[in-house]
Amino acid sequence: MRCLAVLAVLCLLMASPPARALTLPVLVTENDWEEGRKILDDVSEGLDIKKDGAFRYIPLPDGTVSLVAWDGKGETLTVPDTLGGCRVTALGVEGYRLIKPVIPDTVESFTLPSSLRSIHAGSVALGKRKSFSVPEGVELLEGFAENANYDLQTITLPSTLRTLGRGCFAYFMKLRRLKIPEGVEEIGDQAFYRSEIQYVQFPSSIKRIGNLAFFDCRNLEDAAFPEGLESIGERAFESCSSLTRAVLPSSLRTLGAWAFALCTGMYGLHFREGSRLKTLPEGAFSGSDLRKAELPEGLEEVMDSAFSDCRRLTVIRVPGTLKNLSAEAFSGISQDAVFTVVGNPEAASLLRKAGFQVREKEK
Repeated sequence: MRCLAVLAVLCLLMASPPARALTLPVLVTENDWEEGRKILDDVSEGLDIKKDGAFRYIPLPDGTVSLVAWDGKGETLTVPDTLGGCRVTALGVEGYRLIKPVIPDTVESFTLPSSLRSIHAGSVALGKRKSFSVPEGVELLEGFAENANYDLQTITLPSTLRTLGRGCFAYFMKLRRLKIPEGVEEIGDQAFYRSEIQYVQFPSSIKRIGNLAFFDCRNLEDAAFPEGLESIGERAFESCSSLTRAVLPSSLRTLGAWAFALCTGMYGLHFREGSRLKTLPEGAFSGSDLRKAELPEGLEEVMDSAFSDCRRLTVIRVPGTLKNLSAEAFSGISQDAVFTVVGNPEAASLLRKAGFQVREKEK
């Protein structure tokens, strides 16, 4: 039996492709010109890097500038509001990772300007800091690091924040709890990828949770999704083995493939009344510990492996609105499973042909 169980897990892992960590192209600053000139030409051709004292910056299309390097030394740093006569609105460059942080670990105390609107990957070294407060005014926070962060325990986010960008807290190993402020509408791809986060409080303003956002967050215990959430990305909560239940809001319109796959501790699934979800995608809850699944009215399609290998799943309700049910959607579930099919003879017939016990019920 143990061999069969191991084989089942291996098959499931093979069906769900391995996750790839976020990799941003490196932006080489003028400090690294001789060693990195070719890389700079390859990934950031046309960037006009200017200098103001010990600071290097790049003009932005809106007439403001982004700070990309500091040549100074010391344990304290005050980032100015303006460089070259223009407001400083960004640290780093969106979509790139600075090869050398603007604010390195050697700086123990620093002050960021009130003009700042975005902080991008690699611009602030957090490796030795236990806490960090993002200043008011910042609207976008993007990937602090691509390597494990072992020290940061608390982070304070501003009320002005609107987007937690891609890779924002990936591999953060001591950040346990986080309250995301009201106004944030998006959690980007791989935002908490393989972090040790245990609890996240989502704001009522949240609209989208990106692909792989909480992938392999094995300590995540609860995820209370508010009404207003419209999209959960592919593999967003895959392998969150401590997650015990998912309550999906009626506002949810899109659920990504393998979104809750391998959530081996998840025994509860509830769709709030008035669900707008039309499709349960491939592998959505595959390998979870669900005992019961009451599919909501309005659901039209259940795809391959949606509930495959949910070996404790024994109670399933199929709504009358279902138009397309894959014969492989429930492969590998318990032989004791009983389906209650509401006003849907086509679905009932398909399930019987697949060898399942079926009870039909009129609407």
